[in-house]
Amino acid sequence: MKSLLGKMVLVGVSVFGLAVANLMAGPLDRWHWRNPMPQGNPLNAVAYGAGKFVAVGAVGTVLTSDDGTNWVGRTSGTANDLNGVTFGAGQFLITGASGVILTSIDGVKWISANSGTGSDLFGVVYGGGRFVAVGDIGAILTSPDGGRWVAQASGSGNRLTGVAYGAGTFVAMGVSSTTLVSRDGVNWTPSQAGRTLAGIAYGNSAFVGVGAHGTVVTSPTGDNWTTRTANTDVNLSAVAYGNGVFVTVGNPDAILTSPDGVNWTAQSAGSGYTFSSITQGNGSFVVVGGSSTIISSLDGVNWVDRASGPTNQLNAVVYGLGMFVGVGDFGAVVTSGDGVTWTNQISQSTAFLRNIAFGNSTFVVVGASPSLTGVLLASVDGVNWTNLVAGGGRNLTGVTFGHGQFIAVGGFGTIITSPDGFTWSKQVSGTTIDLIDVTDGEGGFVTVGGTGADGVILTSSNGTNWTNRGYGTGGDLACITHGNGIFVGVGDAGTILTSTDGVTWVSRPSGTDSYLNDIHFGAGVFVAVGSGGNILTSSDGIHWVQRVSWTANDLRGIAFGAYTFVAVGVTGTILQSDSLAPPILTYTRADAGMILSWPTNAVLQSTTMSDPLSWSYVTTAFTTVGPQNSLFIETSRSNQLYRLVGE
Repeated sequence: MKSLLGKMVLVGVSVFGLAVANLMAGPLDRWHWRNPMPQGNPLNAVAYGAGKFVAVGAVGTVLTSDDGTNWVGRTSGTANDLNGVTFGAGQFLITGASGVILTSIDGVKWISANSGTGSDLFGVVYGGGRFVAVGDIGAILTSPDGGRWVAQASGSGNRLTGVAYGAGTFVAMGVSSTTLVSRDGVNWTPSQAGRTLAGIAYGNSAFVGVGAHGTVVTSPTGDNWTTRTANTDVNLSAVAYGNGVFVTVGNPDAILTSPDGVNWTAQSAGSGYTFSSITQGNGSFVVVGGSSTIISSLDGVNWVDRASGPTNQLNAVVYGLGMFVGVGDFGAVVTSGDGVTWTNQISQSTAFLRNIAFGNSTFVVVGASPSLTGVLLASVDGVNWTNLVAGGGRNLTGVTFGHGQFIAVGGFGTIITSPDGFTWSKQVSGTTIDLIDVTDGEGGFVTVGGTGADGVILTSSNGTNWTNRGYGTGGDLACITHGNGIFVGVGDAGTILTSTDGVTWVSRPSGTDSYLNDIHFGAGVFVAVGSGGNILTSSDGIHWVQRVSWTANDLRGIAFGAYTFVAVGVTGTILQSDSLAPPILTYTRADAGMILSWPTNAVLQSTTMSDPLSWSYVTTAFTTVGPQNSLFIETSRSNQLYRLVGE
C-alpha cells in the first residue's frame, strides 16, 4: 500500500504538469490592486447613506467605508466607468457609462437595472420620492424605486453632468451654461445661472453652484441666481453642505469653506490632489478624485489623506532574490517579497529610471537624467544602491542579463556590457539609431530601436559583435522578450512581432491598437501590458487574448515571480495577478483507506493501473470545506490512479 500511495501522488503531480495550461485563464483574469491603496483608479463621485460612504469611479470601481477613513473595494460587475452615486429609498444607486445603473441595499452586493438608454449617465439624486438621473444629449430619467425608469423631456440637447435636490426642487446642470429646474422631476424649465456649473448642492435654505475660474452662484429656489465672489480663479468641481458649512473643492488643490455660500475662505489639504466630488455624512466631509485621491475632514478646514502608497510613475519591474523590485520616475524604487506589500527604497538618484534586470545576484537599473545622460544603478539586495557612471553617456532605456553578462542599450546606438553589473564596457553597435530594449535568447541577444521606416533590429551571439537585421516595417517596437523558443516584440498601435531566430520576423494580430509597453514570459505564458490598462496573454506568442485589468491607467512594466505576475504603471500603479501555482493533490492515511484533498479550482480524474490512458472524471460525492475538496478512498480501490486537471 505504501508504494501504491507513492505512485498515486506521483501520477497526480506529474500528469498535472500537462494540465497547467487549462488553469491560465482564471488567474490572469483576476488582477488585484497593490498600490496605491485602497486602489488607484480615478474616483468620480461619492455619497453617504445608511451609515456608509460609497465612492465610484473608472472601470467599474466601487469602494465603501463606514467612517470615511478605512475603505474596501467592492465588485460592481461592470467595467464601465461609474460617474454618479446617491442614496435614497433605502438603497444606494450608481449611474455610469452606456446607461449603466446599479443598485445595492448595503453597498457591497450590486444589482444591474435596465435604464432603457445607452447614453452615458452622470449625476443622480434622490428627492421627492424618486430618483432623477441625468446624462448625455439632455437625458433625464426618473424612477420611484431604482428599478423602473422613465425618460423625461429636458428640452435640452446638451450634456447634463449633475443634479441636486432641495426645498422640493430639482436643479440639473450641464455644459454650455445649461441649468434646468423641476418641482417633480418630470417637467423641466430653463434657469439662467449664467455660467457652466460643475457642482451644485443645497443647504442653509439655498442652492450653491460652482464652476470654472472660481465661479460661485447662489439661489434660494433654483430659478434666479446671484453671482458670488470666491476670490479664486481655480476650476471648482464640486460642493457639499454639512455641519453648518458649505465646502467646495477644485483643481489644483483648492478647498474653500463658507457658512452661507456668499463669503468664502480658502483652506488647504496639501498639494498634488485632483478633486472631483465631495459629500458629507456621519459628521465628516469626504472628497474623492483622480489618482486614488481620498481625503476627509470633520470641519472642512483640517484634512487627512486616506489613500496610501507611492504615486510616482513606475516604468519597470523584475523578480530576483525572492523579491519584486520596481523602478520609476524621480529615482523611485519599491520592493516587495510577496507582490502584496510594498516598501519605498532610497535609490540615491532623482533620475528617470526606465528599466531593470536581475542576474548574477545583482539588480541593474538603467535610465536617464533630466538632461538625458545615461544613468546606471546597481544593487546586490534591492535596498542599497550604487550610482555608477554610464558608459557612452547616453540615455539608457533597456537592460537584460543572459549568457553570463548584462547588456544595456540606449540613445544613439549605445550598447554597453558588464559581467557583474558594476564594471561596464562600451561596444560598437554599428548604428546611430536610438535603441529601446534588449533581450537574451537561446542563440544570443536581440536589441530593437528606431521608429517607422528607421526601425532597426540588431542581433549578437556574444554581446560584443552586432549584426543589423533591418526592420523598418512601420510598427515601432517598445519591448522585446524571449520564451517558449521564440522572440516576441511589442510596441505602438498593438504591434506584435515574433521570430524564432531574431532575424526573420512575422507580424501577429493583437486585437488592440493600444501602445504595448512591456512583455514578459513566465509559467508558460507571455503577458504584454500597455496603455489604457491593456493586458494581453498568449501561450505561443501568436494567438492573443485580452484580459480585464480593472484599470484604465497606463501599464508600463510586467514581471513574473513566485507564481504570480506583477504589473506597474502610472501614478504608482501596481497590480498583481492571482497565483499561477499548480494545485497539488495530497493524501492522508485513514482507517481502511486514505483521504485525497485538492483545491476547488481543479477537477479530480481517475483511471486504473491496467488502463492508465483512459482517464474519467470522479463523480463520487466529495466534501467541500472552504477552498478544498476531499474524498475518502477505500483500500479496496488500490488499483486506481488519480490526477488533477483544470476546470
